[in-house]
Amino acid sequence: NRVLRSRGAEQMAYADYDATFTDRLVVLPSGLREFLDLDIKRSTEDDNRYRRLTQRPAEDFDRYRTTSGGFPEAYCIRKNIEMDRLAGDTYRLRMHYIKDWDIATDSTNDLLTSDPDVYLYGACAAAEGYVKNDPRIAVWKSEFKEILKELNDQANRTRDGAEMNLEEVARMQKRYSGYDIKTGTYR
Repeated sequence: NRVLRSRGAEQMAYADYDATFTDRLVVLPSGLREFLDLDIKRSTEDDNRYRRLTQRPAEDFDRYRTTSGGFPEAYCIRKNIEMDRLAGDTYRLRMHYIKDWDIATDSTNDLLTSDPDVYLYGACAAAEGYVKNDPRIAVWKSEFKEILKELNDQANRTRDGAEMNLEEVARMQKRYSGYDIKTGTYR
């Protein structure tokens, strides 16, 4: 959860923001790890009318906050989403965020289904304290770090709209074909 930004963990949540809000605060979605985007539209408008709000740093958000009501333009993230102004109408918010993998209650998830080796090498690397002086530990740690890097790179490419390099696809397929822990080689 701390380092992986997988597309499978991306979520959308919706909330209303209207004149009943007296403190300009909107509750963050549950399980939030990282906020990506916040879009807004009047609740009476079609879904293709969402506009992106600008995220501002919390430390200088006072510069953007106004006492007047109206169409919000900016927000900051604290314990909640703080809007720059009170709602002048009834709005619909669309929150795009990365949700924590809930491995304590979910029996499976997209990561376990599509990239189970990240769990394998993560568990092997975490076992270092229990399997003393095993020369394979360095390999397991290296594989775990490489898999995390590949998954984050892949997620970033798809966010940016870039296409995947075919050479990299072949290299990743080789990795996913299996690593023999006993011999320290790929199968």
